[in-house]
Amino acid sequence: MTKKIAEWLAANGVPSNESNQYFSEKLRSDLVLLSDTDFGYFVEHATSVEPHVRIDDKTGTAVPGGLFYSENLPPESLLLTTLMASDSRKEGSSMKKAAEVVNKLTKEIDNQMVQIGGDSTTGRGQILFHSVEVEVEAAAGEK
Repeated sequence: MTKKIAEWLAANGVPSNESNQYFSEKLRSDLVLLSDTDFGYFVEHATSVEPHVRIDDKTGTAVPGGLFYSENLPPESLLLTTLMASDSRKEGSSMKKAAEVVNKLTKEIDNQMVQIGGDSTTGRGQILFHSVEVEVEAAAGEK
């Protein structure tokens, strides 16, 4: 099963172009599926956690109680999600149908680098948005 998932991710998980060839091959050869227990252990013991201190803009010194931590995924992390929309109920909306919203979003940012979240000055939160249309098969016995 892991091999089948790795093949699908290699073919669909990243844009198929020369600059992503390395990552496609890496997915094919090195994908690991973990149980929830093993994943929990991995997250607890292998996630990068960096301490920081909030600096006062006026004084240039540490703010008392300003210690905070940031947790970061490894740069090659592959995150999957479902992109869904519903028809607009707002009067005067230029896009009424959910399909229009999804099509516009994927047209605008598909295969583009997008910055999400904070720490943009340090290069954090950079993602490559890549959409894939997937047909869902009914589970065995369902109609």
